[in-house]
Amino acid sequence: MQAPQPCPKCGKYKLYRSHSRNRTEKLLKSILPIRTYRCHNCNWRGWMSKRKTNDTIPLLKKCLLYVSVAFSALVVAYLLHTMIS
Repeated sequence: MQAPQPCPKCGKYKLYRSHSRNRTEKLLKSILPIRTYRCHNCNWRGWMSKRKTNDTIPLLKKCLLYVSVAFSALVVAYLLHTMIS
C-alpha cells in the first residue's frame, strides 16, 4: 500500500508500508493510528500517520504523552496501594 504522503527524507512518493520488526512496533501499530513505512527511493524507514496530513510528529508526541501519563498513574496507584497495605 502506497503512502498518501511524500518521503520526509527525499520528497518522492515512493513510500510503502513496512512490516513490524518486533513486539514494540506491533503493539504501537495496534493501539495508535500510525504505521511504519519504507521509501523505495532512499531506503528511509519510519513512522507516519495513516492520514494525508503531515501531522505525524505532533501525533506521536501526543500519544507518548498519553502513555507516560497512564504509566505515571499506574505507578502512583501502586505506591498508594503498598502504603495502605
